[in-house]
Amino acid sequence: MHLTNKFGVPEAIVIKIKADIDSDPYNKKDDIRRHFRTTELIGPPLIQTLQIKHDDIIEQDAIAYLAVQYGTQFHKLCEGFDNETYCYEQKVHKVVIYNGIEYVIDGTIDEIFFDGGCNIVTDNKTILLRNLPYPKPEYEKQLNVYAHMLRGEFASDIPMKLQIRYFIKDWTPGDLPKALERQKDDFAVMLTGNKKAKKSCATQEEAVQYIARELSPALQARASVKQRDKSYMRAQIRKDIPESSILHKPVALESAEAMNAFLQERLRDHIDTPERPCTEEERFSNDARCKYYCAARSVCLYAKSKGY
Repeated sequence: MHLTNKFGVPEAIVIKIKADIDSDPYNKKDDIRRHFRTTELIGPPLIQTLQIKHDDIIEQDAIAYLAVQYGTQFHKLCEGFDNETYCYEQKVHKVVIYNGIEYVIDGTIDEIFFDGGCNIVTDNKTILLRNLPYPKPEYEKQLNVYAHMLRGEFASDIPMKLQIRYFIKDWTPGDLPKALERQKDDFAVMLTGNKKAKKSCATQEEAVQYIARELSPALQARASVKQRDKSYMRAQIRKDIPESSILHKPVALESAEAMNAFLQERLRDHIDTPERPCTEEERFSNDARCKYYCAARSVCLYAKSKGY
């Protein structure tokens, strides 16, 4: 892969990017088995297929890695020294057999907290404030894969909890009061769809009561639809806006059976259909993955056809 720098990224950052690209944190060179990083396995198979097939001609600009470096630095800020209570940057792996062949799934757990009564597994992520209401299922799957790798490491009677620690890149102290000021209009108009409620409802709870008290069954049904649209989600983020730039969100722990089935399904996708075109969902909304995040964009026929 050729790293370019068409947009004048500082040389010190470019050097760090090159070092990250060239690194092999899981020491795979002497292992003849095929390895997958957890994020690779969860993602569409075509990306890894193109990267392996066209590694000598793929071009990526350093500007595309800046967001990754942002996340890397946040990880470093959160990393402490291992002790009896905390473990940081723990390398984990799991051997999975598919069609009689061994494959290795690799991952790195950002933080494990041991308190004797419950083990808390944390994954660090960066996010924009406007994206908080739209959870990324792949984040939760990634964390569950890590937890699945840890099964058997802890005593069976000690529960395990999962959480994502978000660093909100564009959060400012002024966001909270602004959000509170706009709650009244958001919940009255967007939740009920009725402008007359504007002066009557100052909170979500009052808006719900207004629906039950004042609106006809038909309008109540319409209001329930409103709760699922993006306008309502914009209102919701203002209601639930975090009080700081750090936010912890719990993630449901999936069963061992469910995760075994998930890993088999992902291996089937990668091994049996390595050149399957990405689905619309995998490309993200408005092809955002293709435009901004895909490392194989320069050799992807779909991306080229769209001028990305």
